Amino acid sequence: MFCLFVSANNLFSIIQFNSIQSPDYIAENDRMDYSRKLEDTENWLYEDGEDCDKKTYEDKLRDLKMVGEAAKKRKTEFEGRKIAAEALGHSLQMAQKAVDMFKAGDEKYNHIAASEVERVEKLVQEKMGWLNDSIGRNFLFFGDKESK
Repeated sequence: MFCLFVSANNLFSIIQFNSIQSPDYIAENDRMDYSRKLEDTENWLYEDGEDCDKKTYEDKLRDLKMVGEAAKKRKTEFEGRKIAAEALGHSLQMAQKAVDMFKAGDEKYNHIAASEVERVEKLVQEKMGWLNDSIGRNFLFFGDKESK
């Protein structure tokens, strides 16, 4: 009996969480279907769901999780982009600072070959260009939440 209660509770939790948290991270054409599925499952839970076995709860939970977990993952990735972009920008600035110090003749960098510094400078410029382009297009902060 306790297992049934836990299974029903897990199902109810998924319904509530996904109803509130995830709609913006589900493809628009799938959003209405998923919302209807959540509502139908919640209604089932209070009606026919009271008298079913654990496997039925688990099957319904698995079906909802397929869409819900993907949406949750997209939400987490989307929210982490700004922090990742800031960290990348900082790292690129620090690398460029080291390149500039090498070019200025700072003896801390005398042990590094000029070809290696040129390689680093080229990579820094390439990655900074990508980062600025991505931020300029707002992809990193307001990008396609429905992709992947």
